[in-house]
Amino acid sequence: MSWDALHSWVGHAGPFALATIAALGILVLLHRRRAGIVAWLDARLPPGPRQRAVVMMALAAGTVGMFAKAAEDVANLESTEFDRAASLLLHRLDSPIMDAAMRIASALGSWPAIVVAIALTAAWCLVRRARLAASVLIGVVAGTEFLNLLLKHAFGRARPALFHEVPVPPSYSFPSGHTMMAAATYGIIAFVVSRELPAVRWRPFVAASALVFLVGMSRIFLGVHWATDVLGGLAGGTFGLLVGAVILEMSVSRRATRNGEPR
Repeated sequence: MSWDALHSWVGHAGPFALATIAALGILVLLHRRRAGIVAWLDARLPPGPRQRAVVMMALAAGTVGMFAKAAEDVANLESTEFDRAASLLLHRLDSPIMDAAMRIASALGSWPAIVVAIALTAAWCLVRRARLAASVLIGVVAGTEFLNLLLKHAFGRARPALFHEVPVPPSYSFPSGHTMMAAATYGIIAFVVSRELPAVRWRPFVAASALVFLVGMSRIFLGVHWATDVLGGLAGGTFGLLVGAVILEMSVSRRATRNGEPR
């Protein structure tokens, strides 16, 4: 890899790396100072919104900015060196075992896996009489898929042609549909599970993050997506799950307000 290619790669990856570090730092700060922040928000927010819903709205706005950055680079052809370098770097790990593992990881973002995951979780919610949660699960998946198709046709980006480990899908490349659907699906499932079973705390989110990471890396490794496709899909899917999470949080807020319970 030449110095110019490395500089271009770092230049495009930098904003996303900084955004990730900043997000982690903000989450740690919010956790440590949550009591003071909750008291501050309680004194200033109207009685409707819950504090977590407001934070999720802010995070959703951040994902829109992240997607806009990736989309701008794609539209202006500024991500070519970054995408090429990332694809070739991952392809150096090619081996029979790695190839099989990445095919399995990619399947986790396919429609059969998504449908099974959502159907099982929605059925579990219905057993627990959490009908709104089941409806939100299905709505997030359907809405995210619609947004994915809309964005693919809006950008019309061609698939990579560097190498092909699997047959190239006939659809467009940006954003990565597998990554987008995995982020929205496994993310909203993690939120619903942690909401219904508070004892599990953050564990579902760790599992969901690992699955989404593997799906995204597999799409680059298999040669069917560029790195910016995956970043755009990650941003779009995260936006979808945050919208669903806000709906659930606001429903709790409205119910608590009607019953005169504390928020």
